[in-house]
Amino acid sequence: MYIVTEDYESRGKFSVLGPLSVYETGSPNENGNILLYCPDGFGHALHNQYLADRFAECGWQVILPDYYEGDPVPLEHLDWDQSKSLEEQGWNEEQLGRMRSFSLDTWLRVHNMTRIQMLLKDCVHAIQQSYPGTSISAIGFCTGGKQSLLLASWAVKAAAIFHPSFVKEEDIHGISVPLYIGLGEKDQMVPSTLKEDLERWLSASKVRGFTISVYPGMDHGWTIRPDNDDPEIRHQCKQAFEDAVKFLSSFKA
Repeated sequence: MYIVTEDYESRGKFSVLGPLSVYETGSPNENGNILLYCPDGFGHALHNQYLADRFAECGWQVILPDYYEGDPVPLEHLDWDQSKSLEEQGWNEEQLGRMRSFSLDTWLRVHNMTRIQMLLKDCVHAIQQSYPGTSISAIGFCTGGKQSLLLASWAVKAAAIFHPSFVKEEDIHGISVPLYIGLGEKDQMVPSTLKEDLERWLSASKVRGFTISVYPGMDHGWTIRPDNDDPEIRHQCKQAFEDAVKFLSSFKA
């Protein structure tokens, strides 16, 4: 059981900003506080819409771009028991078809970081044109964590990042805005040295301030796809959300 169920009714709307379809939620406010939500590999999936709605409740106009251009990782990938064949997963024919045609390696090549940053650059410019005078902060999860780091070098005034994937030292270059980074203690999808690497890279950079928090016992994705049947995961998910809100709120206009 995950944070949001299939019957959740999203509160926002879909529109187009620059080259991308975006999910927008929350009302533009007089101070123009926009939160650019960089999603995990599942793009506009319901769990990302739900979390965008929650941030909107805290006073942001949230913009969730689909930089995977309608081609997210299939949700079935979340529940895939790799000790079994696809036919043994209990999926229907439509689900089987999606997984049979999906290759993560191919998907990563198609949706490479260079292309995503190009799309985000055009999207940010469209946001600035559509909402002049706005203050943009970023939040990112998983692959979106890396995207938020890259945005922090030129596009936003602060960024909160959780369980970021594929982070390299060069991603830190040019960043001068404050960062909050949340890592899972037991995240096996990132290098075991990521905390120490980030501390070393950021300390050597011009970042005005950064905080790295390690959430005990947490694996990858606990902030956006938590198992609600586990009380400790529920608690750490709630804590991470509150930590992000507290950090980002200090940079509202």
